[in-house]
Amino acid sequence: MEIAKRAYSTDAFCEAFSVGKTKLYEMLGAGAIVANKIGGKTVIPHDEAERWLKSLPSYTTAKRPGGPGRGQSSQAA
Repeated sequence: MEIAKRAYSTDAFCEAFSVGKTKLYEMLGAGAIVANKIGGKTVIPHDEAERWLKSLPSYTTAKRPGGPGRGQSSQAA
C-alpha cells in the first residue's frame, strides 16, 4: 500500500515540481507558496503545492511571424 505524501521537504518539492531552490525561496519570500516549519526543517504541505501548481498560467504557443512554411517562396519556379 502506497502512503500519500502529505508534505514536501524543500528538496522533494524542487524535484517533484522541477523548480530550483533559489526560485523556491524567492516564491516563499514573496508569499506565492506557504510553508511550515517542523523544528528547523521547512516543509510545504501537499495541498499548498497543488494550489500553487494550479495557480500557474497556462502555456500557449505564440504565433510566429510568417506562419507555417515561412522562408519558402509562394511563387512557382
